[in-house]
Amino acid sequence: MIKKKILIVGGGFRGILTANQLKENNSIDLIEKSSYIGGVLFSEKWNGFYLDKGVHIFDNTNNEDTKLIQKILKNKFRKISVKYGSRITDKTSDKVAVPDFTTLDIKIQRKIAQELFECTYLKQKSKNLHEYLINTYGKTAGSYFIILAKKYFAIDPKELSPDSHKNNPLSRGRFFDDNITSFLKYFEKFDHKIALPVNNKPMKWHSDVNDKTYRYFYPQKNGLRNFCDNSLEYLKSNNVDVKTNIFLINIKKKKNKLLCIFSDGTEKEYDNLVWTLDHTHLYKIITKTKSIDSGIHFVPMVVFYYIVDLKNINNFTYIQDFTKNTLALRGAVTGMLGNQIIKNQTYIDVEVPTKIGSKIWNNPEQFYEVIWKDVVKMGLVKGKMPKNKKFVKSPVSFRALRKNYKQKNQKIEKRISDFSNKIILMEQENAQLFKILQSLKNKKI
Repeated sequence: MIKKKILIVGGGFRGILTANQLKENNSIDLIEKSSYIGGVLFSEKWNGFYLDKGVHIFDNTNNEDTKLIQKILKNKFRKISVKYGSRITDKTSDKVAVPDFTTLDIKIQRKIAQELFECTYLKQKSKNLHEYLINTYGKTAGSYFIILAKKYFAIDPKELSPDSHKNNPLSRGRFFDDNITSFLKYFEKFDHKIALPVNNKPMKWHSDVNDKTYRYFYPQKNGLRNFCDNSLEYLKSNNVDVKTNIFLINIKKKKNKLLCIFSDGTEKEYDNLVWTLDHTHLYKIITKTKSIDSGIHFVPMVVFYYIVDLKNINNFTYIQDFTKNTLALRGAVTGMLGNQIIKNQTYIDVEVPTKIGSKIWNNPEQFYEVIWKDVVKMGLVKGKMPKNKKFVKSPVSFRALRKNYKQKNQKIEKRISDFSNKIILMEQENAQLFKILQSLKNKKI
C-alpha cells in the first residue's frame, strides 16, 4: 500500500487524536505553533503543582476512547469519583452539576413543571439561543438558563446559535425528584433535557462499557501535563513527525499535491492537509485576507489558583455557580484529582469567563479576594484567603456558535474546498472525545 504524506496542523487534543487515527499506512507530520502539544490540557508547573487550565477529566463511557487514552498514559491512571454541585440561588445543590430547580420554592417548581410540559409538546423554531432556552424549558426555567448562558459564554445568548446549548450545562436541568425523573426519562421528548443524579451509580447509563467499576479517570502524576508529555512521546514512537514552534504561512497547489511553506523557511509536499484549528486562519492563508468573521464566539477566561490547606476543603470536587451574584462560574479542587498534595496542601482553580478589556481581564490581581469569597459562598472551601495564589489569562478557553455561524462557515468551507479537495477540515464545535473520533472515521482521506 502506497503511503500518503499527510500534514496535520494543530497539536491540541483534536490534532493528537487525528495523528493517532491516521498513523497507520501513512506518513504523518504534525505541526504546532506553541512550544508544546496538548493545547488547553497542558499544565504549567507552579510551587511544585501542575496547574490544569480548568477542570478536565477523562470519561470512561466508550471502550475505544478509554483504551486509547489509557494507552497514551501507559496505563498509569487513577480511578476517581467526582462529587459535584451547582447553584441557581444561594443554596448549593449536591445532586447535579446542571441547574437544579428542585432547590426553588415549591410554587415556582410547580409553575416550571407546568411550563416544561407545555413547551415540550409545542414545536417552536428558535432563531437564537435565547429563544431556544425559552422554547425548550419554558419562560420561568428558561430565564434561569438565560442567566447561566450570559455568565457561561460572556455574551448575550440572543447573539448565539440555538446549537450552542450542546455539551455544556445548558443541555439539561433537574426539575423533579428522582422517581418522577426516572419515569419521564423513558419518553424521548423529556429524556434529552432532564437530569437524574447518578448518586453512587455513575455507570448506571453506560452498560456497554467493559469495566464498570469507575466512570472517571485521570493521570497518576503531574496533572494533565502527563497526558501532553506522553502524547508527544507516543506519537513520535509511532513515527509521527511532531514539530513545535512552527506554523504554516502559505500553501501552493503543485500537480496533485499541496506544497506547504512553513515559518522556518522550509517547504514540503503533501497528499493531504488536515486542519484542526479555527477555519478562518486557513482561509486567510489561502485568500491573503487579513480578517474575516468565522461566526464562532471564543470565550476568554481568567483562571484563579489558590494553594489551600486540606482542612479547608469541603466535600466537593467542583461546583458550578449559575447565579448573578458571583463572578466565578466554576470552582474545583483540581489538585486532588491527581493526588497533588504537598505539606497537607493542594490547589484549587476558579474559572471566570469574561470579555477581553473587562475590569477583571485587565486587572485580575484586584479580584483575588472577591473570587475567594465566591468559592466560599459556593461551599467548595472555607477559611481565609490563602497567601499563595496566581492567575492565568486565556484569550480562548471554549467556544460557542454565533447565530450566523452556518452561513459564515459555509462560505469559508466552500472557498477552501474550491481551492483544493485535498484539505480536510475538522469541526470546530465543542465535542466529546468519542464524537471527535467518530467524525474522524467519517472523513475520507
